[in-house]
Amino acid sequence: MPRSWIVYACVGLVLAAWLIDMFTPQLFVAAILFDAPVALTALALNRRFTWTIVGLCLVFNAIAGWYNGLHEGVYYPIATLDRVLAGLSTVLVGGLAVATQGAARFAGESAERDAVAKRANALRRAGERMRESLSLELVWREVVRQAVALLDSDAATLFPCDNGRLSENSFVAMHDSDDVEARNERPGPGVWTALQKALAERGIVYLNQADALARFTLGNIGAQSALIAPLGSGPDAVAVLLVEWRQHERQFDRELENLVQAFADQSARAIEQAKLVEALAATNDQLQSANRELLERNQVIRDLVYALSHDLRTPLMAGSMTMRQALAGAYGRLPAEYVEVLRRSLQSNEELERLAQTLLLVARYESREESKQRRPADLGALARSVVAELESLWRSKHIECRVEGEGVFGLVDESEMRRALINLIANAVTWTPEGGKILVRVSQSDGTAQVDVEDDGFGVPAQERSALFQRFFGDGMARRGGGTGLGLYIVRRIAESHGGSVTYQPRQPRGSVFTLRVPSAVPAEAPHA
Repeated sequence: MPRSWIVYACVGLVLAAWLIDMFTPQLFVAAILFDAPVALTALALNRRFTWTIVGLCLVFNAIAGWYNGLHEGVYYPIATLDRVLAGLSTVLVGGLAVATQGAARFAGESAERDAVAKRANALRRAGERMRESLSLELVWREVVRQAVALLDSDAATLFPCDNGRLSENSFVAMHDSDDVEARNERPGPGVWTALQKALAERGIVYLNQADALARFTLGNIGAQSALIAPLGSGPDAVAVLLVEWRQHERQFDRELENLVQAFADQSARAIEQAKLVEALAATNDQLQSANRELLERNQVIRDLVYALSHDLRTPLMAGSMTMRQALAGAYGRLPAEYVEVLRRSLQSNEELERLAQTLLLVARYESREESKQRRPADLGALARSVVAELESLWRSKHIECRVEGEGVFGLVDESEMRRALINLIANAVTWTPEGGKILVRVSQSDGTAQVDVEDDGFGVPAQERSALFQRFFGDGMARRGGGTGLGLYIVRRIAESHGGSVTYQPRQPRGSVFTLRVPSAVPAEAPHA
């Protein structure tokens, strides 16, 4: 409703209430009708107007009371009290109307801020998607996809430019399809003229039904409204973008113009970046040779890591066995000092064994040599065995560690799943303070088996969560000066190789919840006798 209508309605209601109050008996208490226009002022979102109407109602209330008493020849005390109460009611309603206006204004400002933030995030994500690829054609295709999504349009067409000349080749994306169609034909004469105009003037051209020439152009493409935006940050545009709304006519305003201009700038930078890369790739053979050499070197490094970690295991295991035998008395009684040294050496040796095993797993996953063995495994029993294996660790910190759930089976490689659970539970033990609690819960639903490792430890800072499962970053110990930084990365690779996932959620009031999901399985039947 226009604000002027609200003003007229409020004034009219005040006058109507006054006339009714003037010509009704004192005891009828018609002054309560003044609350209606005061309440209506809440829609005007203007405090001064509300209090003006409140003051006017109070004056008219007093005039009507005076007139009623004069007309009837007597002033009833109860009627006077009723008018005072009606006036207080009018003031109260006015206060509520002003409070409502403030709340509405705050809600509107909050909604506007949220909308601005949402558009900014969508624009940022669109820019990131367009810059992901260094292939010029892929960038062209991504630009039209993002244009359809960001501008909520029915279709978008990109016409590349070369040295200020518009190409007849184009890329078309539709709202109801993820595919981008490549075309090599010139559009209709009205459309081509509008494209040339936008390219020459380096400005956004809007096409709507209000203009006869625009209607002719829109008719050629079957749209209700459209806009044409040149993409380019330099003197020459790198492309021209045609955006169409076919189901409804889009209103063009300053907000849309700013959004389109920002998107055009980001698209131009993505295209210019891809053009630069393609030009360098086409003219610089040394760059291609260096890339191939780098790939070969990375392969050699992976092979070396694989070989070293594999070959290290044998002497490490042999050394551990010898030290265990010595501690068990196989070589006679040892001095107490030597026993302590031997135990520390055995512990260090075991750390090296774990490091070699970790590097071997990483090298195997980096070489795409994941295990393909999949069998039903009881995840609850597996989690309990891991908790029992790590009992010395969590008991030494006086941590309560338990497993809940049973009868949950996953289709997994049991040894790899065991490694993933060891990494998650050991990580929880490491970062849970003494006297804390760790709960491992297994469950399943909708074909997915799930293991939650929940602790009340220190948690993960918000700024580090996005890279938590990355190589050499996700392991909290690595980030704080210890560990390999590969534990959570290996968990992620194991989960993904099984067609599952691993996620992190903060626990309230503190702590962490790591959730590992894999495909569920039906337990294997025992063989019949």
